[in-house]
Amino acid sequence: MIVLLRRWKVAGVEPSPIDADMTNDALQPLCLRLPAQAAIDLCLSSAQTIDAELESLSAGLIEQIEASGTHFRFDRALHRDDHLSQIESHLGRRPGDGGA
Repeated sequence: MIVLLRRWKVAGVEPSPIDADMTNDALQPLCLRLPAQAAIDLCLSSAQTIDAELESLSAGLIEQIEASGTHFRFDRALHRDDHLSQIESHLGRRPGDGGA
């Protein structure tokens, strides 16, 4: 998402030719091989980066994105919750149990 937002800032809003599900599925085996702390650090860093980028968007660019019909979630919480559930599942935890 960060690359897409940055591209839209520079070149304007256009549909993205990437299949997000396919990309996520292709990257999952690589991500699962990361040491746990590296994966956690990457997740936190990525979340902070995308949040900062979203905060920097102009009202005009937000309007363009919304008007484009492009499926883009400005509220990243739902997407993050999906990934947190996947991570907890791989760690052998039930979602929301706090890792106890």
